[in-house]
Amino acid sequence: EIALLAYISRKVPLHSKLALALVLQMICAVASSILWAIRGAARDPNAGTPDGLTFDRYTVFVGSMNDILILVVLVKLDGMILDCTLALSCAMGWKKATRALHKLWWIELSMNLVLVPLIFLGSFMDPTSKDGHLVYRGLLMGALLVMVVRMVLYVVAIPIFLKPAYYLGLAYRSSWGQDLKQEHPTSFVLATTRLVATFANVSICLSQVISIMFTLVTHHHHGLLNILTAADCLTNVLLVIISSGVVRQRSDVQKKAFGEESHRKRTRRSSSESYSPCEEVAWQEAVEDIALRGFTLEHLLDFYQDLPQAMPHFTPSAHTTRDVVMQVIIPGSAEKQCAFSEVMTGGKNLRPQCMVTHNWSNLFRDLVAAIVADALQQSTFSSIADLLEHDLPALRQTLSPRMLSTTYWVCAFCVNQHRSTCKRSSHRRNDPVTGQPYGPCPCGSPQYFNDTPPLRCRDGKSIYCQVNKFDDMVAFLAASDPNFTQVIAVDRAFDVFSRAWCIAEIAEASKMGMLQYLKLASMQSLKDHRNRLQDLDVEQLQATRPEDREEILSKISDVSAFNASLQSLLFGQDGLFEVWGQFDVVEQTANFGRVASLAKAMKRLTIKSAHTAPNSGVALAQNNSIEGKDDCV
Repeated sequence: EIALLAYISRKVPLHSKLALALVLQMICAVASSILWAIRGAARDPNAGTPDGLTFDRYTVFVGSMNDILILVVLVKLDGMILDCTLALSCAMGWKKATRALHKLWWIELSMNLVLVPLIFLGSFMDPTSKDGHLVYRGLLMGALLVMVVRMVLYVVAIPIFLKPAYYLGLAYRSSWGQDLKQEHPTSFVLATTRLVATFANVSICLSQVISIMFTLVTHHHHGLLNILTAADCLTNVLLVIISSGVVRQRSDVQKKAFGEESHRKRTRRSSSESYSPCEEVAWQEAVEDIALRGFTLEHLLDFYQDLPQAMPHFTPSAHTTRDVVMQVIIPGSAEKQCAFSEVMTGGKNLRPQCMVTHNWSNLFRDLVAAIVADALQQSTFSSIADLLEHDLPALRQTLSPRMLSTTYWVCAFCVNQHRSTCKRSSHRRNDPVTGQPYGPCPCGSPQYFNDTPPLRCRDGKSIYCQVNKFDDMVAFLAASDPNFTQVIAVDRAFDVFSRAWCIAEIAEASKMGMLQYLKLASMQSLKDHRNRLQDLDVEQLQATRPEDREEILSKISDVSAFNASLQSLLFGQDGLFEVWGQFDVVEQTANFGRVASLAKAMKRLTIKSAHTAPNSGVALAQNNSIEGKDDCV
């Protein structure tokens, strides 16, 4: 146990309540064992029990403290397992199991609250006396009930861990699940290790129940109970190691994570407290108007589902966000000359919970997939993009109502394109599928650029311009919502990091202490483009409007220092790419649950594709051939 705890201490900080309880319990266990050996065992092997001939108060007291700490460890451990199973249940959409686990854990906690004073009282009583004997047997009965409740809790947890392991195993062994396997190579291992650990704890609890019942019936303190108690402690430590995921973690990552997160929270709190709205009312009203144009994920999926009607030649593998903006979003909002998000929401103002940073040259399918990945708390979106293209209903089933109601801010939808780009962006652009040029926008709305009057007195910026208020908009949203986050939708070519506005958004959000989440097509794409990103130079960044690039560069006093800070932001010890994909125990469990949901949806899609005629237009059946009947079972 000491060796295992030493291993944990190398991987995770010991400020963890569970790790601290384990350490204290280990110290008391060692102390009581030494006292028992020195003061009692030489004369009486059953010292400190009703079957013993002697009573050593120090040994019994230290042993009682050890028992109390064991109960604390069990409650903390089972609480962690409860959090994991609840996260997994939510990811898989199981509600009944969630309620049952909650009830079982509260029953266990209540029983432990009764047992703790009994143990403390028993430490001052002579076990050989009549009252001491009754207290001892009462403790055994209480321990029996606790072990029964724990065993039931773990039995209920087994199918919750079993189902994801089944779907992941099926996907990882099949041709249709290889992309999912490449994106999430450790999910199946994590699911199976938690399943094995849960089975182990059920067996230990069952053995202890049998041993305690034997002791109560025979009135003898059998040695088997001591052996099983030691085995239970050992199993609990092993379960902590397996469940925590520290086996595959670098030793320095988790130790740094706590300090880094504390620093980020302080930065976020400081930036929120120092925020003050612009003194010019017209400017502040324009900022808040743009900021409150959020839309829900359900709105976005409805738009994507109806996209072929508005754009019959829409090809997910060819059309970019710019193509969709020019051919659907701008024409669809031309009548009202408003942001398309207002069309999506029926004119309602929705406060966004997340801002999405992206580049317009990215495939529109991948942009939507990255946003869905954020709702599913996935770091990669390649498999989601496949489902989005071939089986949107199956993908919707993996999303809970809470996920569908998550609100986002995306410039393509939330900026009024009729005041900024509808005229300029249509020049020299052709549709990649039909080859036809974009049609002109007939809205007749005036265009507002950085220097178009009326201007703000402080710096001469246009009040009605839609694209010069990013810093103020993010500051307003971050100050009024501590949970406001940023999602960076990285395209497959990683061109998002060559766009001036995207880099400016990433740097500004980091400076304000916002949580930032990268969404990549796959882990392999990161390996392929890592060297290229390490040569980023802010002076080489591009922008659609030259004045935007000039404005961004004008804010940077020291280009070399900015480039260095940008590299630190991306590749530093706490950079976006270094912490990308790292989760704690609960997040790990929820993550492989969501991956299992995707595997389940892909399995249904494969079966549907297998029963669809080759000329039906279901592309996945052509691209991912089914090898053998086992893939469709």
